[in-house]
Amino acid sequence: MEFREAVIRAANIRLSRLRQAESISAGLTFKPKRRENAPDLPALPVRKQIRPAPFDFRLPLEQQYVLAEETYQHILSVMQNMALVMEYSPKAFADLGQEALRFHFLVQLNGQYDETATGETFNGEGKSAHREMQLGSWPLDRPRPGDTMIAEAARLIDGARFPVVIAGGGVLNSGAGNALLRFAEKAATPVATTNMGKGAIPETHPLAMGVIGNLTGPGGLGRYTKPLVQPADVVLLIGNRTNEDGTDHWSLIPDDARVLHIDIDPQEIGRNYEAMRLVGDARATLEALTDALGGHSRDRDAIERCVADAWATFERERAPFLADAEPIRAERVLAAIQKRLGAQTIVVSDASYASSWVAGQLRITHSTTRVISPRGLAGLGWGLPLALGAKLARPAGEVIVVVGDGGFAHAWAELETAVRSGIRVTVVVLNNGVLGYQKDAEKAKFGRYTAAAHLGHVDHAAIARACGGHGETVERASHLDAAFDRAARSDVIALLDVLTDAGGHPPISLYDGTLDRLEHGRVVQDPVP
Repeated sequence: MEFREAVIRAANIRLSRLRQAESISAGLTFKPKRRENAPDLPALPVRKQIRPAPFDFRLPLEQQYVLAEETYQHILSVMQNMALVMEYSPKAFADLGQEALRFHFLVQLNGQYDETATGETFNGEGKSAHREMQLGSWPLDRPRPGDTMIAEAARLIDGARFPVVIAGGGVLNSGAGNALLRFAEKAATPVATTNMGKGAIPETHPLAMGVIGNLTGPGGLGRYTKPLVQPADVVLLIGNRTNEDGTDHWSLIPDDARVLHIDIDPQEIGRNYEAMRLVGDARATLEALTDALGGHSRDRDAIERCVADAWATFERERAPFLADAEPIRAERVLAAIQKRLGAQTIVVSDASYASSWVAGQLRITHSTTRVISPRGLAGLGWGLPLALGAKLARPAGEVIVVVGDGGFAHAWAELETAVRSGIRVTVVVLNNGVLGYQKDAEKAKFGRYTAAAHLGHVDHAAIARACGGHGETVERASHLDAAFDRAARSDVIALLDVLTDAGGHPPISLYDGTLDRLEHGRVVQDPVP
């Protein structure tokens, strides 16, 4: 039988097995029929040495023969070529190919396909070989670069005049926060993050520069931390995709800096910056790199003073936006959320301005507080569904999701899902009646904007109540704290519809000199009408 025929036959058998499973689940007994008139096949070299089969064939012991290595490799090669021709997804074809190999092997062995229904797998000693491994953690594997590469990277960092770390979401995915903190302290390197890397180390640490990204306009922390990166002679990227927003339009990393890049995905390294390739898990690589560090002559106290000055200037410039004024500024809403941050808190942001507000206005104080943003992963409407999943993952923690009114319009229906499923989160709608990023970016780039940027008035609190949740409208900044307390006490999903200033926007670098400017140390934003 040709292997292509075996694949097609395997697909038909798979459908048959699904029907068989339905019968078995209904309490019926079933024994597959033997296939009659099995075709003659060319002989395949086999060896009758009993050992664990390469796949979980679930065969009786006497059928546990193994294809010779050359035949096995030949069939795998055929499978790979067929995957390209037949346009199967890798996973689907792997499943189907396993079934085809099994079918092909059985026909060669005894001229029939007769599967036992016991579900047992046997090893070469005739013992049951049920799976016992627990694979419910991430990452499953922690590879790291070899010792020679680690030693070379450590030598570059030790000898650097001023090394800087820019950490991305890969640090959080790897659980590498503590390893990064240990590295930064030993190497005296300040740590900046991307939006997705926010909270990689506590942002109250003296070496933490917070998120830079494209939040470098007037009123942004990045306006004062980006200059700290510019003199760097060595930049260590960790789990960082070096995308446009994460590098302030690729202007963050100095042209003459030596770049070292740690990433589990080899395709990310060198994608936008030539770099020393440190392919591996962030935590395992950082641990090895820290152990390999020697001494340095950098003045850590001076570095920490520069970082502290940047934070202090940022706090002074944003202070006017934290007043109890109406309409409520988004900065004031985030200040209310800041008070609620704890070790188990999860803050989720939707796409667009919501993620910029969260990244630029919150200051993470606990290593276990999580901020989850959709940068590069999803678009508008992503926030609420993600928050529901986050609550299921950390049921004891408070989950707060920040969404804009435009983005939230994509996901209203999930309020009913949350009520029906008993999932309690706090939804904060920054309701300013516009698609803010669209309107402001059009104005900054083209001098005018389309009428599609304006939205009609929607009573989001009423929608929440109609779905069986808790909903209230907040029109005064002085009412925010009490509203958050009521939301936290609610036994159903709670929504705060906060009426915010349509003229406010995050300090994005695009608006520097177009919509925003500094006058005598005061941030002036020209509101878009």
